[in-house]
Amino acid sequence: MLTQQQIEEILAKKPEARVTSIFIRTATAEEEVWGLVDGEEGWLLLEDDEDDTDVFTVFPKAEFAEIFKEKGGFEEFNVEVLDLAEFLEWLATLKRTR
Repeated sequence: MLTQQQIEEILAKKPEARVTSIFIRTATAEEEVWGLVDGEEGWLLLEDDEDDTDVFTVFPKAEFAEIFKEKGGFEEFNVEVLDLAEFLEWLATLKRTR
């Protein structure tokens, strides 16, 4: 589990490439990603108004998903883990269906 200080240090890192690097290193080391799920809709998808696509939000640690849930107003969602191999397989399926 990350401390509050560790979370703040990671969130303060710029540019986004460093944050992406942290995500990749952590997700591969832990072999999991975290997301928000509700009982009716499934995994949280956000709309990207710029290019009219859906964005699947995933996080390298449960703590980041909790922060996003609280600050984003997604109280009806639960933080859940997704096996990294399943996640990557799901992404490959999405890419093939596009």
